[in-house]
Amino acid sequence: MRTLKDVYLSKEQFEKDLDDCLTIINYPSRTRKYYVCEHISPALLRRKVKVFVNR
Repeated sequence: MRTLKDVYLSKEQFEKDLDDCLTIINYPSRTRKYYVCEHISPALLRRKVKVFVNR
């Protein structure tokens, strides 16, 4: 799996995408302000992405 560029989502978009196409791998921490997620595209390709949730 390769890491894609950063993805910025609103809280609502993030919650919707968790139901549809994202799986959380790592949660944010003090030093890392983003989620590391696995994104599964409609073509069933799996990619690792960094997701920043806008508040």
